[in-house]
Amino acid sequence: MDPAAQAFVTFAQFLDNPYAFFSIIILLVLATEPRNGKRMKIALALLIAGLITLGAKAAIMQPRPCIGSSSLIDCPLDYSMPSGHAAIAFTLMLAFIGHRFFPLYWVFAILVAYTRFYLGVHTFEDIAAALVAAPIAYQLADIIWGALLEGKK
Repeated sequence: MDPAAQAFVTFAQFLDNPYAFFSIIILLVLATEPRNGKRMKIALALLIAGLITLGAKAAIMQPRPCIGSSSLIDCPLDYSMPSGHAAIAFTLMLAFIGHRFFPLYWVFAILVAYTRFYLGVHTFEDIAAALVAAPIAYQLADIIWGALLEGKK
């Protein structure tokens, strides 16, 4: 395998680790968003995206594509649809629409989605479902955040 491909595989495997994945997200948000209120809203949106993903996985019960076949990492034991990594990355990207760092988050989201497919743990449909879940999560966070702010007045 050429060095660039090996570096990509290593990065994809690194992103598979939830501690690494969320550490990157935390560092990105801290580095690019100075407003604590916006940081908290982003955290709420990511929490909602995670809950939507877990609920959808339990309801849909789509087996992983790596079950019974090979993948570049150990096949996760949970269900496949939607991709939690991709849903979180897409939700994060949506939080930065109109922000000067939006292109960074767009590239990050596409990269995360592609790594899930590349590693063999998700299908295109799983990624597409994550892309549907993300705006729902962000819209719900926006509604809840607005209600919380309204309640403080």
